[in-house]
Amino acid sequence: MRRMRGIMRSRSVRAVILAATAFLGLALPAAAQAAKRWAVVRQNGTLERGSGVATTTRTAPGSYVVTFDDRIAGCAHIANPGDPAAGAVADPVVAAVSRRANPRSVAVQTYNEAGEFTTDEPFHLAVYCGVGSPYAIVGRGGALAHGSHALSARRIKRGEYALHFDRDVSNCTFTATIGSLGTAPGEISVAPGAKRHNAFVTTLGGAGVAEDFPFHLSAACGTTPLRAVVQADGTLVRGRNVATTSRLSAGSYEVIFDQDVAACAYTATVGRPSPGFTKRALTITSASRGGNANGAFVFIHHMTGPVADHGFHIVARC
Repeated sequence: MRRMRGIMRSRSVRAVILAATAFLGLALPAAAQAAKRWAVVRQNGTLERGSGVATTTRTAPGSYVVTFDDRIAGCAHIANPGDPAAGAVADPVVAAVSRRANPRSVAVQTYNEAGEFTTDEPFHLAVYCGVGSPYAIVGRGGALAHGSHALSARRIKRGEYALHFDRDVSNCTFTATIGSLGTAPGEISVAPGAKRHNAFVTTLGGAGVAEDFPFHLSAACGTTPLRAVVQADGTLVRGRNVATTSRLSAGSYEVIFDQDVAACAYTATVGRPSPGFTKRALTITSASRGGNANGAFVFIHHMTGPVADHGFHIVARC
């Protein structure tokens, strides 16, 4: 009888935990769960286009604050430098993000890896909240801080992390951003994990060697539209609503979707289509595709400046 009471108590505890988890998801504002929040910001800090954006501000060289119309605390913030039109960011620039005291705001920093200085650059930013898409915010030591459908995270060794989700993410598109400001941010890359519920993340320091960084990761899966995983030679591995992909020249690629994406944000991350860790110190930027409203342009550099071929993951947020 005593053993039976223990089992019943254990089941009750599990039920309470599950109920609390569901409540936390439902407790988020309905807008935060359903609305898409994203921004494309010019290098002077003014908003080019976006959804749910209240204000954008340049606070210092290479430093910006984007404020949305609702709380985004605990959400994943994915950013990468990118031209607001059909141009190209020709330097090896990376972006990093950090939360602000204002729960509706996120800070973004753009940094030139070759010159080792903050620099004014345009950028694309997407926010992931609620209980829809899987996402995770992971600390420097590998502990999971916040997330949706994320069960755990761990640091495998210096600069290498594995995340475990409650569902199969092997066919997802992953995008990620370094999650700390104030120091020189490094490079980040993504890949599916060795198991179907896992994802891998690699972070490299300014010198191009493995270094621990906190980061934000989002997984676009299932019916999530306008996403692609592309190999170094420009061929499509997987995606949704993709018409064609191609390598245009060394380090430059186009992704052509089956619909107009000219009014979207393009968040892209260097990454592998299959399990593994990227050891190369690479940066990635995005833009609209000149002459084709259905297209996005991707430019990859080595941190020292030269262009470089590599696979990548990209999501168009509209």
